[in-house]
Amino acid sequence: MLATHTLPTGDPYSFTQDIPWINHEWLSELVMGGAHRAAGPIGLVVLKAALVATFFALMAGAYASASPLVTGPALFLVAWGTAYVTSTLRPQLWT
Repeated sequence: MLATHTLPTGDPYSFTQDIPWINHEWLSELVMGGAHRAAGPIGLVVLKAALVATFFALMAGAYASASPLVTGPALFLVAWGTAYVTSTLRPQLWT
């Protein structure tokens, strides 16, 4: 997509490669491809860190009016519960 500036119409890696295909993840693939093109694997790490930091900032904002006795444990539980996803560079970084 970065090279051709068009969305692919088929999936060459699928056994159904002869059937038209709609890539429903095109925007996230463009963002990840752009980060990788700009800085390689380090770009993906920076992108992941920015997404995780943004998520935790939103969570902290949601708990801004709550007591620190609630905010601290809530953010800890969110961090602990999402550590398996946030600690890798797999494509699931958007979910």
